[in-house]
Amino acid sequence: MRILFLTRSFNSLAQRLYLDLTALGQEVSVEFDISDAVTIEAVALGGALGNAGSEAREWIETLRHVQLQITGADLLAAGIPTGPEIGRRLGAVLGRKLDGELEDGPDAELRAALEERGWA
Repeated sequence: MRILFLTRSFNSLAQRLYLDLTALGQEVSVEFDISDAVTIEAVALGGALGNAGSEAREWIETLRHVQLQITGADLLAAGIPTGPEIGRRLGAVLGRKLDGELEDGPDAELRAALEERGWA
């Protein structure tokens, strides 16, 4: 499978994902996503080429607008120490929200963030 991997930075997470995908035999092309317009164009192009039609439309119309109602400040106030753990937890909660696993609202998001690694 050919995968277009858009990233804003080639950090350790992006590098690990790239290595994991290529180890699975995927053909991965890494492009730097410098603006939302670039992302939308790339997803639309993928849909137009028949590679991701309904998924591309769902991302353009719905998923790219999904945001958390909590911030790192909420996690700090709840006792999570300053550091990369804040971003990891927010990313995990956003993933669960995108997958439809969370109820709506900041309370559900905060609860999910605190459940990560047993802080609840």
